[in-house]
Amino acid sequence: MPDGPAELTDAPADMSPTPTEPREAPAHGHALSRRWALRLGAAGTAAVAVGVGRNILVPSLQQRGLLSSNGVLDAASIALADQLYTEVFPTSPLILNPFTDPMPVLQAARPLSPAQVAA
Repeated sequence: MPDGPAELTDAPADMSPTPTEPREAPAHGHALSRRWALRLGAAGTAAVAVGVGRNILVPSLQQRGLLSSNGVLDAASIALADQLYTEVFPTSPLILNPFTDPMPVLQAARPLSPAQVAA
């Protein structure tokens, strides 16, 4: 059973590479390492994701009237508010057909006299 990371490698313990030693050129002749290939793949994937996300997001924002410089922030705040608060009752249950129902005009109340206020 190996005791530590030194016993897991095939190289002898006294031949471990140090950071000051130069790296050897790859034997296969390619200059692109695996690390750089993964970085390029991740960057390409991110670019494709941004493009697809934009194609999905822009028509939705345009339909809701939020296609502006702050539209994404406004849409995010609306989505957050929708998750936190649900309106169970309408704002005014008495106005069923706004803009078509007749609006009652109320009369102003008469002012009170000083004797009525003192009482």
